[in-house]
Amino acid sequence: MAASVLLIDDDVAVLRSIGNYFERKGYEVTRELSGEAGLATFDRLRPEVVVLDLQLPGMDGMQVLEHLQQREAAVILLTE
Repeated sequence: MAASVLLIDDDVAVLRSIGNYFERKGYEVTRELSGEAGLATFDRLRPEVVVLDLQLPGMDGMQVLEHLQQREAAVILLTE
């Protein structure tokens, strides 16, 4: 089974670009457009790493990060 990555970003182009990169490297990629959806998906799938945009509508990236830290998730932050 391939290692899994969860991408959380509200920019579809970013999700596509980063997701395609990880898929080419052999990762199983799941994409979510909001922090709320991302947390629900994390709880369901428990991916090895989360790539998280800090600038999200609704629950922003810092709030999502706090929840992910409580779950001891490995997180890569996107700042732009």
